[in-house]
Amino acid sequence: RQLRRHGARHQRPRDGHAGERVAAREGEPMRVLIAGGGTGGHLFPGVAVAEEFLARDPATAILFVGTARRMETRLIPALGFRLETIEIEGLAGKSLSQILKTLLALPRAFLQSIRIVKRFDPSVAVGVGGYAAGPVLCAARARGVRAAILEQNAVPGITNKLLGRVAQRVYLTYASTARFFAARKVRVPGNAIRKDLAARAGAPVTRAEGRALLVFGGSLGARAINEGMIAAAPHLARADRPLEIVHQTGPDDVERVEAAYRDAGLAAKVLPFIDDMASAYAAADLVIARAGAGTLAELAVAARPSILIPLARSAGNHQVMNARETERRGAARVIEEREIDPKALADTIVSLLADPDARARMAAAAAAEARPHAARDIVDDLLQLVEGA
Repeated sequence: RQLRRHGARHQRPRDGHAGERVAAREGEPMRVLIAGGGTGGHLFPGVAVAEEFLARDPATAILFVGTARRMETRLIPALGFRLETIEIEGLAGKSLSQILKTLLALPRAFLQSIRIVKRFDPSVAVGVGGYAAGPVLCAARARGVRAAILEQNAVPGITNKLLGRVAQRVYLTYASTARFFAARKVRVPGNAIRKDLAARAGAPVTRAEGRALLVFGGSLGARAINEGMIAAAPHLARADRPLEIVHQTGPDDVERVEAAYRDAGLAAKVLPFIDDMASAYAAADLVIARAGAGTLAELAVAARPSILIPLARSAGNHQVMNARETERRGAARVIEEREIDPKALADTIVSLLADPDARARMAAAAAAEARPHAARDIVDDLLQLVEGA
C-alpha cells in the first residue's frame, strides 16, 4: 500500500491544538525527517524506520539531519540516504567554558533547524537520540509538524528526556523506561532493526564445531574490549582448537589489535567497521560485544550467544543493567570492564566454543527476546499519528 498524506494544512487534529499541521496536500508521498545520531546505536533504528517507510512506498522522501563531525556523515550517504547537518555539540564531558559556548550556539542550531524543516516540509519528524535531535524536533514542533522519538536504552539521555515533553509519541525498547515519559505518549515496540538483520530472524542455528568468534564494540569500537582481546590473544593461541576471529575495533586500534593476533599466531580479520553485520552475525558461533540496546536487539534477532562487556560509564549504568538482565535470561555471559582477566576471558571463549549445547541454550534464550518487526510497528503507529488518529 502506498503511503500518502491525507487532510489539509492547518486542519485541527483530534489530539492536537489549533494550527497543528496534520499533513499536506492530498495524495502526496510521505516526507519523513529523521534527526539525531552520533553512534550506530542511535542511527541504525532510524535507518530501520526509513527502510520500512520505503518498503511500503518507494516514493517516500527521507531526510536525515545530524552533525558534520559524527559517524552519520559517512554512514547515512553510504546507505543511500540524504543528510543535512546543523552546527551543535554535546554537553557531556565538557568544561564549564565549553558548556557555556555550546549553550550560546543553540539559537544558531535552532535557526538552522527551522530552515531545514521549512525547506523539507516533513509529514512527521522522528528523533533517534543524540544531541542533534534536540533543535531539529523543537523546530519541527514549532512549525506544527507531528513528532516522535525513539528511546533505545533503559535510561534515556538528557536530549530524549527533554524531547519527550514536546513529542507526541515515545517509542521504547524497554517497558521499564516508561516511567520517564507521559503514559499517553508511550509505545513499547522494541528496538527497530535493519531489514537485512530482521530478514534473518528465525530458529537459532548452532554449529557443533564452534570456531568463529565475532568481536565488536559497537559502531565506534570499544577500547576495553580491544585491550582485553590483545591481552587474551596469547592464551587463545594455546587453545586446542583453531579459531577464526573477526574483530571490529573502531578507527583507532586496528594496527595494534592486528599485530597482537599476528604475533600470537591467530587467524584474524581486523576491521575498523563492519558494514554487513547480518552476514557477520550469521558466520559467528560466539559474539563478544558491548551491551547497548541496539546490540542486544541485534543479538536477539540473530539468535547468537554472547559474552557481554558492558560500558562502565554508560548513562545510569544502563549497559551493566542490560547485560545482567540478558545474563539472567540465559542468553549471555557477562564480564564487567573491571573484571577483565586475560586468561579468564580466553578460557570463557574456548569453553563456550567447545560446548555446542551451552551455545544452543544461549542462542534459544536470545531468540526468545527478538522483536524483528519493531520497525513495522513503529511505522504503523506513526501513520496513525500523521493521520490524526
